[in-house]
Amino acid sequence: TVVTYTKASSVAADRDTLTIEWGDGAFSKAPRVNGGGFGELLAFDIKLNYYVAVHTYADEGAYSVSMTDPNRNGGVLNVDFPNSINIPFHLQAEINVFADPGISNQSVVLLEPPIDLAQIGQPFIHIPNGFDPDGDSVAYEFITPMMGVDEPVPNYLLLTEVMPGPDNTLTLDPVTGQLTWASPQQEGEYNVAILVKSYRDGELFESTIRDMQILVMNLNNTFPSCLIDISQDEVVEVMVGDTVIVEVTATDDDVDQNLALSSTSGLYSSDYFDSPAQFSTSGGGNTAGGTMEWIVKPEHARHEPYLVVFKAKDDYLNMGYAAFALARFRAIDPNATAVDEVRAEIPELKLFPNPATDLLTLTTDAANLPAEYS
Repeated sequence: TVVTYTKASSVAADRDTLTIEWGDGAFSKAPRVNGGGFGELLAFDIKLNYYVAVHTYADEGAYSVSMTDPNRNGGVLNVDFPNSINIPFHLQAEINVFADPGISNQSVVLLEPPIDLAQIGQPFIHIPNGFDPDGDSVAYEFITPMMGVDEPVPNYLLLTEVMPGPDNTLTLDPVTGQLTWASPQQEGEYNVAILVKSYRDGELFESTIRDMQILVMNLNNTFPSCLIDISQDEVVEVMVGDTVIVEVTATDDDVDQNLALSSTSGLYSSDYFDSPAQFSTSGGGNTAGGTMEWIVKPEHARHEPYLVVFKAKDDYLNMGYAAFALARFRAIDPNATAVDEVRAEIPELKLFPNPATDLLTLTTDAANLPAEYS
């Protein structure tokens, strides 16, 4: 599945199909499947598009799956300005295919849409919220946007290189993926790309790319606040059987604003969990409240923390500005057998844990062995 967010008013650049290159020499036409084949209209002249195709590989191995659109938006300030409309838009993902059906290799899903506005002189934040269903470790880094397979766009400028100065700073948290542009200085459109990486057994396993546009405007608007009642600075450990409640409060100093409060996390998805978490909202106008409720089940237990993103967005000029809060949880099953207990019962036991996948390989030199189990 390829997910794109495009300019709705650009009819000439609208695509009802995309061509996917599978990395083994094969190509497929992927039709747009949402909105009756026309996509889904969102706010701010944005259209959400899902393109789906299925491919069967003849051999296991590592493959680079990609798609290329011939045009980016025109006038992007940091991509070969002023010729960005002639620069292709390219996405690619590195995947692994296994013949063994017992090896799971689901790709990272980016849950937070890249559709928020930035304002001159105000902090801009984006959190892709990558969720790995296999429990692999996820990390983030900036890369140059691409125009072809392993081919970066020409004449790319970092966001901080457009009207540089001490206030124009940019950071990316490699663990949470939070992008913070402290103070955009010039109105216009920008592109930034983030490589989202999955690690298994300490090695890079798969990756995908978020290539997103940031629209900076000169607005007379202050951003709302989004506060949660737990720490944002550490991973909160919870036990199977716990009920986790997170209260969210959003406010805006402008009484004429209407706030929308939302939350994204893999924990909310019934595609991955039989007992997903729930998020509900209340209030209206320039104040809003929300509650996340999660009953921790054995299916949730894993070493890799879950990321939960909360977003409050106002409706200034029907365009809006967003504020974020995030929480991280590690779910622990207290009924799992501790390593020390296993060592005491089985002599000369060697353990090879993989905390990212919750698998444990054991070997022992006891009588009539060794034998290996996982």
